[in-house]
Amino acid sequence: MRVENLNWGPADRAVKRESRKRAIRAGNRLVQELRKVCPVGTRSTPLRTSGKYAGKDWTKHDAGALKKSIRTSTKRENSQLQTAISREVLVIAGHHKAYYAAITEHDKPWFRPTVERMRGEMNRILEGKE
Repeated sequence: MRVENLNWGPADRAVKRESRKRAIRAGNRLVQELRKVCPVGTRSTPLRTSGKYAGKDWTKHDAGALKKSIRTSTKRENSQLQTAISREVLVIAGHHKAYYAAITEHDKPWFRPTVERMRGEMNRILEGKE
C-alpha cells in the first residue's frame, strides 16, 4: 500500500496544542505548590525618598513580593522559534522587585525540592492521566 500527498500539518498542530495545554496545566499546579512553601519576609520597607537611589522602584520591599512573583509564562504559539513543548512553558519566581529569588534559594532551598517532589504528578498531567 502506498500513501501519497499525506498532510501531517493539522495532526501536528492538534498534538502540539494539546501538549501545550497539558504543560500549562502542570506548570500551574507547580505554581500552587511553590506558593505554599515560598519563604515570606516579615517586614516591608517604603520607597526611598532620599539618597542616590531615591524614587527607584526596586528600593521598596513588600513582605510576600517573592510569593506573588511566582508565575507560569509561555512563549507565543506563533513564535518563529522552533522549540520543544517543555521549553515553551516556564515556571518563574522573581522579577525586578523580587530580585532575591536566587539568593533565598541558595540560602534555604525551596524551589528545587518542590519541583523534585512534584515531578511524578507533573508527569501524570503531561501524559494525560490526570
